[in-house]
Amino acid sequence: MFCTRISVVTSTIVTMMLTALFACGSSSGGRVLEDEQIRVELTPSGGLQVSLKASGGEVPLSTGKNAAFALVDSDGNLVELMPSSVESYQAPADDEFGPGEGLKVEMQPVGSSPLSELKVRVEIRLVDKKPGVIVCRADISGLDSAAMARLGGVSFYRLNLRADLADPQAAPHDFYLFQGAGYQWGKWHTRIEVTEDYAAENWTVRHLPEQREGGGYPFNYLWTAGAGLALAQIDTVHHVMSLPVNTGPDGSVTISLDRPAEFIRPDETGAEPGLPVMVGAFRGDFYAPLKAYGALLERGPFTFAKVPPDAYEPIWCGWGFGRDFTPQDIYKTLPAVRDLGIPWVVIDDGFQQSIGDWPLIKEKFPRGDADMRALVDSIHAAGFKAKLWWVPMNVQSTDPLIEEHPDWVVLDSEGREKREDWWDVSQLCPAYPPVVEQQKELVRRFLEDWDYDGFKMDGGCLGMVTPCYNPAHGHKHPEESCRAVASFFQALQQEAERIKPGAVMEVCECGLPHDPFKMQFYNQQVSADPVSSDQVRARIKTYRALLGDDAALYGDHVELSTGPYPGDGVEVREVGSDFASTLALGGVIGSKFTGLADSPGEDERKRHLGIRSHWRHWFELSDRLRLHEGTYLNLYDIGWDLPETHVVARGDTLYYGIFAQGFDGKAELRGLEPGRQYLLTDYSTGKELGRLAATGHDTFECSVDGNLLVRAAPAE
Repeated sequence: MFCTRISVVTSTIVTMMLTALFACGSSSGGRVLEDEQIRVELTPSGGLQVSLKASGGEVPLSTGKNAAFALVDSDGNLVELMPSSVESYQAPADDEFGPGEGLKVEMQPVGSSPLSELKVRVEIRLVDKKPGVIVCRADISGLDSAAMARLGGVSFYRLNLRADLADPQAAPHDFYLFQGAGYQWGKWHTRIEVTEDYAAENWTVRHLPEQREGGGYPFNYLWTAGAGLALAQIDTVHHVMSLPVNTGPDGSVTISLDRPAEFIRPDETGAEPGLPVMVGAFRGDFYAPLKAYGALLERGPFTFAKVPPDAYEPIWCGWGFGRDFTPQDIYKTLPAVRDLGIPWVVIDDGFQQSIGDWPLIKEKFPRGDADMRALVDSIHAAGFKAKLWWVPMNVQSTDPLIEEHPDWVVLDSEGREKREDWWDVSQLCPAYPPVVEQQKELVRRFLEDWDYDGFKMDGGCLGMVTPCYNPAHGHKHPEESCRAVASFFQALQQEAERIKPGAVMEVCECGLPHDPFKMQFYNQQVSADPVSSDQVRARIKTYRALLGDDAALYGDHVELSTGPYPGDGVEVREVGSDFASTLALGGVIGSKFTGLADSPGEDERKRHLGIRSHWRHWFELSDRLRLHEGTYLNLYDIGWDLPETHVVARGDTLYYGIFAQGFDGKAELRGLEPGRQYLLTDYSTGKELGRLAATGHDTFECSVDGNLLVRAAPAE
């Protein structure tokens, strides 16, 4: 993070005073919070010791040895905070998180320090309606101008984790990690194996100068086979911060929530109210903590977008033809799209001369808007709905918009444009009103003049807005640009809904995590350039947890279900055909084929052909099963349970997706009702797999090479 060295100031006298504080007039219960799932103890050193309460006893997760709260001075020294008083309290029913028992802790720097006049008041409380989590705030006071000059930042919720506390046979760093921040296309963020030298800063924006890409949301989760710990910021607006994860010399893993002083904004009294933060203890993978995180976010006006019925329908995208597509390519492919029963046709990148004002390519559309409208009219006349690809909030160096309004772009603190190389774009500032109005005009042009029914908004640059220092914009604070991304998407959504009620707003972040703040304002999330089938499944499970069963989650073009990704800069042939990884989790399937054939091959331009019988089978199966109408059951750990299994319930019938390469053995079928008889069927092929009398510990012998899809239907 932003600290460069550690200088922890302590003394024997202070340690004795703290020990006396916790020993006198304060029993263990006075500094412990617990419900049926979590136990949190504030230690004498100011640490937070967190355990998961399980049927076999408590499973320790964080040691509590180091101080959980620290300031950073302007020289990069870490100044740990120690509790000076602890008071119990009861949060009332009308609190934004509802009732819950809590602690109020006064904390201050220990010993001599340039920051000794600062005080931090921490509130830690249970949430009665959400067992397993505590919600915390850390208010800072004493932040006058002189103190701000001496402050480098804060490092709060510093939790030290050891996997060997839960499993003595494990190495201390033997965790899987879900990190809400993404740094590079192709890289995992949903299931990372923590190594002995793991280090990631995990900025919620593209903040570091060396970052090519970046952004996401403020959430980390580390888990073992038995237990896991989550740390997340749960304010309902975006904040610039880092959630670093680091393996230490002793093999333990430290996480925290860090903020540089440049993004700390005290009021006129020198106080800065703390941000609400979730710490949670869970069993299993990231599903349960993400579900809790989403539930805590949805308060007040914050709510995730409602999903129109059309958003669940399969998709054909013209991107298979690439940027050099022609309208004739689209026309000639429509019969094959119709043959598969696909309702949506997407016109992708390549219709425009440049990004910004989006002038049309004259060679493709010689009559301009009239020719584009004719293309959309033809798509509609053939019985399809049409989406248009575009990259909002960005401008290319060759576009007329940047010539006319060079002052509209985001500038960093050195006055440089923030660029994204793949699209050759600079970011337009979403907090600058003229930008918002120009982008709304584009929505009107695309949906009214051209008559599209929705959008495919695409690009890794959608979530990478950085703090803006452009003096022309009159920002009170540079991070206004980051926070305005959500309101920018809200403006687009409202304009689209006004013109086309129920418009499908698809967003693809191109290999990076979607951030929840703008997910309030679009209704179809894409797994976003997965490079392997297991990435498809992990990302769909992510957003199924965060957004709920109503979410319309597009697995992206099936041709991307290849992998694993060999590494940065290596070209991958996109010839995948794994529809099962999307369908089995209730996702939306789609393809970018350039034609259908009876056997594998390429078209005359060396582009991928879909195998007619295979494509037809999966699109018909998706339409018949409609698993998006089911309920995803979180019964398997995507990291530790083998073979990887997912299950969706429709009524009392369970649909299992089992994924492995070369598996032969017993697969466990969880969730069956003990005492009932079930008929097992391969729901892809229709082959009967036998009957099973459920006991609550149910397995069946199978071989899996890729996937096996099993329907368990009551036999009576």
